[in-house]
Amino acid sequence: MKRIGLSLAMALMLLAWSGVAQGGNIHDAAKADDVDKIKILLSENPDLINTMDSNGMTPLHLAAAIGNPEVVELLLANKADVNARDNKKMTPLHWAAQFGHKGSVEMLLADKAAINAGNEKGMTPLHLAVLNAQKNVTELLLANKADVNARNKDGDTPLHLAAIRGLKNVTELLLANKADVNAREKSGWTPLHLAVGQGSQEVAELLLANKADVNARDKDGKTPLYLAEQYGHKGVARMLRRHGAKK
Repeated sequence: MKRIGLSLAMALMLLAWSGVAQGGNIHDAAKADDVDKIKILLSENPDLINTMDSNGMTPLHLAAAIGNPEVVELLLANKADVNARDNKKMTPLHWAAQFGHKGSVEMLLADKAAINAGNEKGMTPLHLAVLNAQKNVTELLLANKADVNARNKDGDTPLHLAAIRGLKNVTELLLANKADVNAREKSGWTPLHLAVGQGSQEVAELLLANKADVNARDKDGKTPLYLAEQYGHKGVARMLRRHGAKK
């Protein structure tokens, strides 16, 4: 099965090893949630607010990733660039969303963060919230008009990611917000293909209950039933046959 996007483990490693090119003290203060230190540094040199470390991360990126709303609020009040891009084209909203920091997400959105910005892989904050099973942030982003059918560079929608992760409650939320149940990524796989390939029977049944095409074929002509049998998911295969699945 396919691998998608920046994993949470990789993101944590990147944050932990975030190197500093300039403005090092303010980056360290942001990582340490040191509000008083940030205030002192900015009073001495306001231009530190948008300095980038060697990963292209600003203090706001770091604060958003750590999720302290007080630090996020302070940086935004001092004219931090809410849509700054790091070396992976991640905005602060991407970082806050993937780590599930709802309070920080709310503040960034209130400051006009670009809700549908894509990173270098075309992943929006909604993609990352879904991929990392952040249901509360997923709900918040959708309430603020995030594009439920946005596609990354592989053609995956957030529903594809929920399906491949086997996230039933997130899948329900996306479907309730008019996610395209039969959207196809670049290989022609629908969310049902991905749920079946992972053996996620609950998600597969939910997709079928919402009019997923049980006999959709990918670019190689493979149906969900073909994948269920290929990966040895016998229970899923039986369920698909009950819904009229064919090879």
